[in-house]
Amino acid sequence: MSPVTYWRGTMMANAAKDPLWKAKVSHEVAINPSHKVALEDKCTTCHAPMGKFSHDEFNLGPYSMADLEIDSLGQDGVSCLSCHKQSTENLGNENSGVLHFIGAPVAYGPFGKPFEAPMQDLAGILPVYSEHINDAGVCAGCHTLLTESVDLDGNLTGTTFVEQATYHEWLNSAYDDGQSIATTCQGCHMPRIEDEVVISANYPELLFPREPYALHELVGGNTFMLKILKQNATTLGVAASDEVMDSTIARTLKMLQQQTLDLDLTFGTFSNDTGFFSVRLENKAGHKFPSGYPSRRAFVEFGVIQNDGDTLFQSGVLQSDFEVAGHD
Repeated sequence: MSPVTYWRGTMMANAAKDPLWKAKVSHEVAINPSHKVALEDKCTTCHAPMGKFSHDEFNLGPYSMADLEIDSLGQDGVSCLSCHKQSTENLGNENSGVLHFIGAPVAYGPFGKPFEAPMQDLAGILPVYSEHINDAGVCAGCHTLLTESVDLDGNLTGTTFVEQATYHEWLNSAYDDGQSIATTCQGCHMPRIEDEVVISANYPELLFPREPYALHELVGGNTFMLKILKQNATTLGVAASDEVMDSTIARTLKMLQQQTLDLDLTFGTFSNDTGFFSVRLENKAGHKFPSGYPSRRAFVEFGVIQNDGDTLFQSGVLQSDFEVAGHD
């Protein structure tokens, strides 16, 4: 049981190293150079929250991509205290990187009467029980993003654009039943096991096991970027081993295949030389599919193949340049 090992291979751990994100920030700045300071300060708020908020604590001004590059705390991406230090202040009602951290050196956890010595001795942090750590509102501050829109000349319009709304999609779904942890963000992305787990390697004679235990898998659906991170680990500064990256990719693929979407294909009828099929897609996620960054999309690949392997018909085929063949 190693939360940090699970975490190290995730998109959360590598949020500040994600090359697509960094390229997109660079692109936005190139299009709207007059908004460079605001863009970088906003984007780093969620991709490097500990670096950004520590920077703010010392009143060092806006946090830039240049600041991030030389900040080891920021390079940790969405690390432990990004979640475990969030307070209950306005929980679930904030967005766009507005996060409220408690000033005291504490870390909130889900187990009552925590044994304090290991964390206090080794990290100088007091573990404190709070039920809000299982609340989906912990995810809200970063997983809904409203951006200020500009016109083609780069002038602010005074309106906002809902760029990403994963938390609010969940909030307005059947999954938000207000009763079960299993249907929160944490319930899917940090699955519980009933095994009794000792969560520290020190003080063995004084520790007692806890359950249920939330695995810090933190996977979504982005196998594509995880593979890029693994293949370019040295260049990008990824700390996870190939073995850890492979296990994260496998868990991500499992979530995509088993917890994301059900597909049902039924044959209808023939009419002259035309066959009719019915395709039913059922979203099993607690939010839209795809969700998050708006360039993401899903498509159905459909093929009719003869027994000898000849293709009679196909659509939705992904090409080598990652465009769908025939898509206008």
